[in-house]
Amino acid sequence: MRDGRKLSREALAIVRRKAVESVISGELTQTQAAAVFGIARATVCQWVAAFRRDGNAALTERPRGRRKEDNPQFSAEIGAWLLRGPETHDLPGSLWNRELVAALLRQKKSVTVSRWTVGRLFRRWGLTACAPPEEPAPCGEQRASWLRETYPGLRQQASRERRTLWFLDETSLYLEGVGPCNALTALTLRGDLQFLLYRGRLTSALFVDFLDRLLRAQTGRRVLLIMDTHTIHRTQVVDVWLQDHAQTVQRRFLPPRAL
Repeated sequence: MRDGRKLSREALAIVRRKAVESVISGELTQTQAAAVFGIARATVCQWVAAFRRDGNAALTERPRGRRKEDNPQFSAEIGAWLLRGPETHDLPGSLWNRELVAALLRQKKSVTVSRWTVGRLFRRWGLTACAPPEEPAPCGEQRASWLRETYPGLRQQASRERRTLWFLDETSLYLEGVGPCNALTALTLRGDLQFLLYRGRLTSALFVDFLDRLLRAQTGRRVLLIMDTHTIHRTQVVDVWLQDHAQTVQRRFLPPRAL
């Protein structure tokens, strides 16, 4: 199989264009195009997807070298932008996720990155979240009991009532050019991560704003929120918000150190 990295920029551009044209015209399937042009099928799929999304601009050769997202200055700019919500950048969302961060980079830097590249940025920043495993692992008795007895019932309830199950968490980050900050995160069982960055202490007002944003992103779908017993999660302000949204939102608590 041909190694595209060893081709000149001009030769690779020709191969890319011919491969995409053969697939778009229906002359070849993506698998056939990969075999004919000696390029990995996954690469052909990426080229075709990029062409369908961005047109001829996706076929132009990009400079090789260090990835922009690996540049500290590039990461610093992203961090500063993310401290403000998507709506302040005229993006269609209320919380950040992989797709909106990719859209932000297209808007601000005219670069196209995949959701996997964005995920790599998240991991570098320490922006991760976790949901309970399918099977209980060796752990404390409270956690094991919750995973074994309570958690399956919550999943069944979410499925029965057609609710999206979200795990909420808080985490501390350090972003280049921004410094220490915090993130409120929401994660589904499918791995869909949404988050809000902030500086300073978590307050009831900030947490309720996060819940409002998360609910707006659901476009009317009911949700089941699973969170720890952090003091802010049990304040009167949060309780009142939950009462006001009782038809749409339900809250359940994790046992201590459940995740």
